[in-house]
Amino acid sequence: MKRTFRIRGTEFHLSDEDVKQVAITMSSGVRERIRFYVKVKEQLYPVRQLLVEMVKRKGGVVPDATTHEAIRVLRALGFEITET
Repeated sequence: MKRTFRIRGTEFHLSDEDVKQVAITMSSGVRERIRFYVKVKEQLYPVRQLLVEMVKRKGGVVPDATTHEAIRVLRALGFEITET
């Protein structure tokens, strides 16, 4: 499923497959001081970090993306968000 999102004024075309591909390259697990995670293939990843990495792969930069934006995008793509 591919969708268009506006993040900090810039449009990005993101898909559930983009999420899975980025998650493969990241280390999973719960970290200190991080509250929200996205579950991808039974592993937990920090929502904001995953969104920033996805946008980087699309050639964009959103260093000030918020956790709220990350949750909105990842939920819209069909992923479960977990709070620790």
